[in-house]
Amino acid sequence: MQQLKGLLNLRRTNLALIVIFFFCNGCASLWQPVHGTLSAAHWSVQVPDGWMRLTTPTYEMLSKDGPYLQYILIQERPISEGFHATGQKMDTQMLPNELAQVVIDTIQVDRQIRDLYVLSAVPAMIGGRQGFKLIYTYLDQNSVEMKTIHYGALFPPYYFNLRYTAAARHYFDADENTFEQVAGSMRFIDGKQ
Repeated sequence: MQQLKGLLNLRRTNLALIVIFFFCNGCASLWQPVHGTLSAAHWSVQVPDGWMRLTTPTYEMLSKDGPYLQYILIQERPISEGFHATGQKMDTQMLPNELAQVVIDTIQVDRQIRDLYVLSAVPAMIGGRQGFKLIYTYLDQNSVEMKTIHYGALFPPYYFNLRYTAAARHYFDADENTFEQVAGSMRFIDGKQ
C-alpha cells in the first residue's frame, strides 16, 4: 500500500512539473529576443542590446530583467478615443502642457497607482515632434516605489507615448540612459515631423 501511495505522489509531482514546464514555456514564448530596429506602421526605434520584446495588439513592451523590474512601453492610440478612467479626450489643438495634464489626470485615478508624485512636466521633442516629458513616482499595488519617464506627442490621428518604468531603487537609474537612447532614436515613419 505504501508503494502505491508513493507511486501516486510521484505521478502527481511529475504531472505538476509537466504543467509548470508548459506554463513557463508558454509565458517565455511571449517574450522574444529583438535586435536593431523595432518598427510598426507609424514609428521605429533602436532597441537596446540584450532586451526582450512582448507584442500585444495595443502596445510593444521591452524589458531586460522582467517587466516587474523595468520596462519600456511604446503605444499609440487614436486621439478621438477618450480615456476611460476620466472621460477626457485629447484633440489636435492641445498644447503639450494640456496633453500632459490629460495623462496626469488619468494616472491620478488609476486604482493600481498610489501616492503619485509628479517630479517634472515639461515640453519635449520626441521623434521630431513637439510633445511633453513627464517624470513621476508612485507606489504600485505591492507598495514598491516605481519611477516613470513618459514622453507623449500627437501624431494625427494618433497620440503616441513612449514610457520607461522601473523600480525606483537601483533599476531606474541603471537603465535610464538606455531609455533616453531609445527615445532619441524614435522616428515617425510617414515623414510627418
